[in-house]
Amino acid sequence: MPISNITNKISDTARKRAIIMLLLVTLLYFIAFSPAQINFIYTQVYGLHHLFENRLFFIISILLVLSTTAFNPILFYIFSKFFRHKFNTILRRLCPIYRIHSRRQNDFPMI
Repeated sequence: MPISNITNKISDTARKRAIIMLLLVTLLYFIAFSPAQINFIYTQVYGLHHLFENRLFFIISILLVLSTTAFNPILFYIFSKFFRHKFNTILRRLCPIYRIHSRRQNDFPMI
């Protein structure tokens, strides 16, 4: 198999993984911000704040909005070898127990 075909397959795989990751980030962002946006639209249309009077709805909507910052690194770790490698490098430097069980530091994935 020629080198150009192998390179094309690798780039196609990387492109598909990037698209899937982008779609998941967008979906999680939409799910997380929907309750707050529903409340905003409800308030603008009816001029009432009934949804935020429910304390549980308020707490859940705020926690969902704040959780978007936690979703992204998890998705990046799953889908990106480069991010995973850099995260493991940082973890290896910060945690002495992880240093013992880690792989060599020389292997650097490009995709």
